[in-house]
Amino acid sequence: MNLERKINWMDLGETSIEEARALQSDLLKKRQNKEIPDTILFTQHPLSINFGMSNEQNKLADSTEAEIKHNYGSLTKDTITQYFAEKGIPFTQSNHGGGASVFAPGQYICYPIVNIEDITKKKMTKEDISAVGIYVNRILETMKDTLENMGVGNVQIRETNLNPSEKKNRKDVWIDFPDKSYKIGSKAIRVEKGVAYHGFSLFVEQAGVEPFHYVKPCGYDNAEIGITSVEEQIGQKLKKEDVYSTLKKSILKNIYQ
Repeated sequence: MNLERKINWMDLGETSIEEARALQSDLLKKRQNKEIPDTILFTQHPLSINFGMSNEQNKLADSTEAEIKHNYGSLTKDTITQYFAEKGIPFTQSNHGGGASVFAPGQYICYPIVNIEDITKKKMTKEDISAVGIYVNRILETMKDTLENMGVGNVQIRETNLNPSEKKNRKDVWIDFPDKSYKIGSKAIRVEKGVAYHGFSLFVEQAGVEPFHYVKPCGYDNAEIGITSVEEQIGQKLKKEDVYSTLKKSILKNIYQ
């Protein structure tokens, strides 16, 4: 049977983060029980600010922090939530890996719910979780390949550590220029009982990156990195169907190599 037909592809259109999380939770259990095949969700989310599980990477921009402290006297989850609520922006926290992120229409999000033991041909144990590293690298290769196939240049997968408090480097996809490095996507992976969920996003439209000024994306300092989009890099807009077609080909090529 053709590999593509063994995968359940779902284009959700624009969905709330809560809807996407609930669906992933349901699909995760079904995949763990082998009731469904690997399932790839495509979606976009309305504007919201999100914190992940990493406290070290959950950082607002200095100007945002200063404004919250000035307006409410302290920086807490409640005052952060109130600050964004008054701007009409939901603030959420989730159990995905990574730190502060922004969701907005124009970011193309992919949530693979996949059995990484099947994909990597490696059994996960407490002593050997190398399948997770292999899978994460394949996600990064998928992101890089997709961006390059959409015409983006200077794409690099490399380790970096712009946060002195962190004890290890993180591997990300970057657009590198002599003056500065730019993020053009993000990843946040979790694995439970051999099945991965959450996933990655690519910043395709410029409108999808404009709200990033509120946070230090994934903990990176805004003065040291920039945020860019495919649209900005190639100087043209892309059709949604073309983006998803390119993504699907890259997923088949890189995740299921």
